Amino acid sequence: MILFDKLKRVATYRCLRACASNWSGAQTLGWFLSHPGTVQLSGRILTFPFLGLSLPSNDSRVSWILEAHDILANLVKRSDAKIFASKEGLLVELEGLKLDILTANQLYILHEVFGEGAYRFEMPGPSIFIDVGMNTGLASIDFLNRHEGFAYGFELVPSTAAQAMHNRDLNPLLAECFTIESFGLLDRDENFDIAVAPEHSSINSLFPGFEELRTDRQTVQVKDSATQIREILHKHPDHRAVLKVDAEGAEYEVIAQLADHDLLAEFELIFLEWHPREHHSSDELKRTLMRSGFALQERLQPHSCGILVGFQREGATSNKILGTTTAIL
Repeated sequence: MILFDKLKRVATYRCLRACASNWSGAQTLGWFLSHPGTVQLSGRILTFPFLGLSLPSNDSRVSWILEAHDILANLVKRSDAKIFASKEGLLVELEGLKLDILTANQLYILHEVFGEGAYRFEMPGPSIFIDVGMNTGLASIDFLNRHEGFAYGFELVPSTAAQAMHNRDLNPLLAECFTIESFGLLDRDENFDIAVAPEHSSINSLFPGFEELRTDRQTVQVKDSATQIREILHKHPDHRAVLKVDAEGAEYEVIAQLADHDLLAEFELIFLEWHPREHHSSDELKRTLMRSGFALQERLQPHSCGILVGFQREGATSNKILGTTTAIL
């Protein structure tokens, strides 16, 4: 029996080694030894007991799970998430929501939004959430699941916007409150032909970077930030406004355009991820936000990025913004 168990472990390791082709043998072995009992091989089926998920050993999704297993396990433990194989990805059910995840990169976004609560806050009364660079829509869906109000998402890459629409439509109780636009925002209206990364939607951008991963091309459209956002704000004069910007380098034009048209001050809370870009720095974003009345907290991220959380100083002192952002105050 001991010999049989050893042979089975060796077979499981070899199977994982084949699945994780982008890992070195040492990486795969290290993962296997540090996750005892996490995966079981039976014939050609790999089972992840804690996740309640089984997949064929040659399924490409196995490599996602190996890469992000601890993230998924944390969601299962903390949020009682359920994970199933969907047609092309992994269907995650948590907090009353259904979300279809199509790449390992999207698993990390799922963790950022739901595991870390990166965009969570408490604010009394109805509000609107404007999501510039919404990716697959997870932050907006999380907002609508927790708040009374409306979400508006802008996504530069049409195929990523289509995935956001799919996630929205999986949650029909929220869908009518979530408007999705298949274009990005900038300081003008224009079309571009850009290289995109099919497996890494979070790095798609108008600007250079990660060229080795951006192997496809798509035609994308941008529209003027001030025009689009002013229209939304005018629709909801009695709603408090929250802005999220994760535009992979376009944040400099977006924020400057909103400031030039006196629209930044319309927001009580801003989540802004900044990215390194030639001739630009986070300092210009900080100066612009502070001139518009925001107090700021900064959280540094990998790859020389960071997140600025800005809240109107008047709103903070009157206790309008509570909960997750209390630590900022």
